[in-house]
Amino acid sequence: MKLVITGALGHIGSSLIRNLGGMAWDEVVLIDNLATQRYCSLFNLPENVPFRFVEADVLSDRMEPLLSGADVVIHLAAITNAAGSFDREKEVEEVKRDEPKLKKEADDAGAGAGMRRHCVVRTDRDDLVI
Repeated sequence: MKLVITGALGHIGSSLIRNLGGMAWDEVVLIDNLATQRYCSLFNLPENVPFRFVEADVLSDRMEPLLSGADVVIHLAAITNAAGSFDREKEVEEVKRDEPKLKKEADDAGAGAGMRRHCVVRTDRDDLVI
């Protein structure tokens, strides 16, 4: 099974990727734009998980090639600097608005490939979209 995680090196993603051991993944694609410079999240990952890191931005880079063949997509990409986000309101809103675009890309890339689940995790609302 192929798992794709956007925002993989952020606070939630870096915890998630450390807890994927013991699952039967053929490939786990970690996508992050490194805006928070959390390079350390790439160290000491479970050795039995076939990770592949890709530096990419969900707002500006083509996601379809990375999502192709995915069984599961977990979308965690977000602008997480709360204080700094007031100065970047347009970007924050673009990331939120980009979720349907990413879902469509994931659905298009997964169509015919048997993608089973697309999960969007949002911390700015009280609901979870799956």
